[in-house]
Amino acid sequence: MDRNFHFEVISNIAGRYRIATLCNDDFSFECGQYLNLVSLSGKEIPLSIASSPLDLPKLKVIYRPEFSNPDSLLLEEMLDQQTVDASSSLGSVRYPLDDKNLVLICKGTGISQAASMTEQCKLLSSPRKILLIWNTDDSLEAQIKDSPETWFPSIDQIVSNHQGLQNYLETQRNTLNNAHCIITGDPEFVYTVHDTLLKHDFFTASIQSDVFDYAPRCP
Repeated sequence: MDRNFHFEVISNIAGRYRIATLCNDDFSFECGQYLNLVSLSGKEIPLSIASSPLDLPKLKVIYRPEFSNPDSLLLEEMLDQQTVDASSSLGSVRYPLDDKNLVLICKGTGISQAASMTEQCKLLSSPRKILLIWNTDDSLEAQIKDSPETWFPSIDQIVSNHQGLQNYLETQRNTLNNAHCIITGDPEFVYTVHDTLLKHDFFTASIQSDVFDYAPRCP
């Protein structure tokens, strides 16, 4: 049954990408899920959970302030408070339970879901190999100024356009072969990557994305 949870905001680390740590003793989720933060007016803003369920009762979320986006401004205002309300855990994407390789292809703040997956893998001492590819539109200057390596040290490749992503995928066929693939980002990005994988005969054990649920393609 859906319900709202009252979280304490333990910390909110400033930066180009902000990392907030929340805490609630009753909340539970499975690795790969997300939640909706709920404002006082009832507005819901979805955020992927960026930590492992094994870290509960604490969990992390990653977001990027965008001053031209009203939802982003509201989100920042909510997480700058001492407490925040959130929904039950949501989403059908799950951390694979076998030991096949895991390929995480993310765009922007979609890296949150990858953070949860990589943390889960580390805490379970899984022997699987993880390949993390992050697509960001930031300039090289912006990347250097606030490098993701300072808050997410396990990124294998950063690309800035689809051609760069495709070229990198071509070099990683051995890792992609029979691997699980999780794609995060906006619907256009997810479906473009999905089609690229199929078009170029990348053999994956499964492809998962929250986009397949909330923005399904028309038959």
